[in-house]
Amino acid sequence: MKILIIPYNIDKTTATWKLINDIESLWNTKKYKIVKYKNNLGKLITLFKLKIKYPKKEIILMYPLFFLTTMNFLIKLLHIIPTLIWKNKINLFIYDLPIEHNKYINWTIPTIFDKIYEKYIFKISSKIFCFNKKMLIYIRKNYNIKKNKIYTYEILAAFHKYSTNKNNTIYTKWIVYIWNINQNYWLDLNKVKFNLEIFWETNNTNQMINNKIIIKSKVKYNILIEELTKYKFWLVDYSNNIKSYLKYWTWSKLLIYIISGLPILVNKELEYPSYIVKKYKLWIVYSNINDIPKILKSIDENKYKKIKKNINNFKATFKTPKSYIKNYLPYF
Repeated sequence: MKILIIPYNIDKTTATWKLINDIESLWNTKKYKIVKYKNNLGKLITLFKLKIKYPKKEIILMYPLFFLTTMNFLIKLLHIIPTLIWKNKINLFIYDLPIEHNKYINWTIPTIFDKIYEKYIFKISSKIFCFNKKMLIYIRKNYNIKKNKIYTYEILAAFHKYSTNKNNTIYTKWIVYIWNINQNYWLDLNKVKFNLEIFWETNNTNQMINNKIIIKSKVKYNILIEELTKYKFWLVDYSNNIKSYLKYWTWSKLLIYIISGLPILVNKELEYPSYIVKKYKLWIVYSNINDIPKILKSIDENKYKKIKKNINNFKATFKTPKSYIKNYLPYF
């Protein structure tokens, strides 16, 4: 038995809630025990209690979620003591590299302690799971991690528990784009010359830009699938600030859009997301965003159905926790 440790008071309007929901679904079997904590203090107490009760078991932790919910130096320092008692008993799932990520979006300035702290977390883990080969190489190169303790999982789990529009051959709208709450991610809307609707990850009122772009108020992730089925295509693009980092990473939201059945239009400069789209034939990788209207005109109903079939085939590879583990986590 392994023990998954996750928070339970995550806001359902956030991508983090979606990530936790899927990870919990993945390990919700008799072979695993799920333990939830409320805050930083509860997290630390939980680690001590579990070590007393299950001294020989392994634990599964999410990185950076479990460790970096705060930038407070003291809180980070306090994480070191309980994690030391679990040394070589931690299975670490990495879905982001916050220090490297920060170079592109400038959340905060990483300190020497941050780098030491990240290295410590990776070193004490018995097994590490990360997105892709480039992330794996980055971790091994920067933290001297042994080859036999690090694995890739390619995509995060995304188990479909949401309702969808059953009559999804009737589309009321064309292209949808999801805006991240951090402005450093934002696509330059001045470059967009076609109609586009945007869901923004924050609370705001609907607004119109240039008579072309509608920005819609926040939609909770637990009902987002149903909203997305009203559209025909999904646009994936970001500002130049973040594009270089996307050789390591793809956001957990990507799978939400895929299970909604939307064909994806992705900028080729987004290296890893465009790789996933090409590999599984989820649709078009483009160079110039304003080529999109021309691309769409070339798609008739038969071509569209073929694209949708490819998406459904891909979805089947992670339809259940069992199929996901078989295809993406053979180690387990």
